[in-house]
Amino acid sequence: MLVTRRDLGGAGWDEVALPASSGWSFALRDCVGYHDADYPAQRRRLAVRGTAFSQGRAGRLVQALIELYPPGWSAEALDDVRGVVQNCGRYEHIASLHSHSIVEVDFAGQEALLVHSTEIWPYEEPTEWWTAVVRRDDLVATVTGHGLTDTELRKIAIKAAARLN
Repeated sequence: MLVTRRDLGGAGWDEVALPASSGWSFALRDCVGYHDADYPAQRRRLAVRGTAFSQGRAGRLVQALIELYPPGWSAEALDDVRGVVQNCGRYEHIASLHSHSIVEVDFAGQEALLVHSTEIWPYEEPTEWWTAVVRRDDLVATVTGHGLTDTELRKIAIKAAARLN
């Protein structure tokens, strides 16, 4: 059910360890408006599996998580993402500016969200990434891509959605 190297397209992708911080992709604890209690589906997850791939020198990274929820809670999980983006769409932390916005919906699975995120630090180029969250039945796949375009990430998310069964 997880994303595979073949799903990514192109050459040079290596499987890498998931970062230790690979919990819920939208736990934006640096945002003043974020409160864990506002997102109940995250406490209802029954199981989580993940994988990550890096395209070495290109600096591209894909992380994919598959979450299993009790019946009815996977739709609530996408509502949680919508809530976080609404409450923490733009915020400052230390000297950086963070923004998150839902730019596309319902492109895969029974329900899907494509979120564009940026982080801006003074005197540095902005960092940009895309996250797709797709749902089918009681499963939710979250695919995050750093160094990818929205089109590339959407294609990977569509493949991930097809694997949810």
